[in-house]
Amino acid sequence: MAKGEALLVNEEGKKILLKYNMNALINLEEAIGEPFAKFSQRFMAGDFSAKDIRAVFWSGLLEDNPDTTLQEAGKLMSEFELSEAIGGATKAFADAFGGGKADDPNPPEAPATKTMDGTGATF
Repeated sequence: MAKGEALLVNEEGKKILLKYNMNALINLEEAIGEPFAKFSQRFMAGDFSAKDIRAVFWSGLLEDNPDTTLQEAGKLMSEFELSEAIGGATKAFADAFGGGKADDPNPPEAPATKTMDGTGATF
């Protein structure tokens, strides 16, 4: 796996490759409406929404699938274990922009999960 990439495989064997590079970073900033530095601080503090998570996932899809919409990315995420989709995207994103390495035996931890009130969903 190259730096900034994550291969996700679901229970049915469906595979997707997330790729994070400068274009992914810019697409993410445009989708969330704030600079990456501000988003990164908020995200690592656990102050994020499902919309943020979907935008991170979506931005990793665009290199190989440039016509993918945010809504399609959200639907695709639901085909995978949510923790795997979030973890894979977070690790690859940190690898691309946080100085980590794809083969690091001690990769940065994903931000703490939180439960969205009334949904039972844990992120």
